[in-house]
Amino acid sequence: KSTLTEWFVANQNYPEGRHLLYMDYTDQFTWDKPNHSWHPRKGKHTISRMYFVSPNDQERYFLRLLLTIIPGATTFEYLRTINNKVYSTYRETCLELGLLEDDVQWDRCLTEAAHIKTGYQLRRLFSTILLFQQFYNFTI
Repeated sequence: KSTLTEWFVANQNYPEGRHLLYMDYTDQFTWDKPNHSWHPRKGKHTISRMYFVSPNDQERYFLRLLLTIIPGATTFEYLRTINNKVYSTYRETCLELGLLEDDVQWDRCLTEAAHIKTGYQLRRLFSTILLFQQFYNFTI
């Protein structure tokens, strides 16, 4: 049980949270570590973050990208479903949504990384983007 897989369960159990993106879920819900489950928040808000994912790890990177725009997912398949068509990969889903037609995802990636990565890590990430961005941007 992870925070992500249990987010799917929580979205099934708590309809009031289905409008929230994964990264915003902690605004109204709290993670119960011992029981590995989400519950409605009763107290103060908290600060949270999503883990950074390198573009080198393509499917995880695209999964993370979808989690930032699709609220209320109940399964991994739900995240890959657009207009009742289930795509086989998160990358294909991102392409269908038009998320990879320009350089916006790279801007987001670098902006987020700038807050948590060192200079060396940023240079390496930038090099990775330059080397591999052609594999992300072609259409199927």
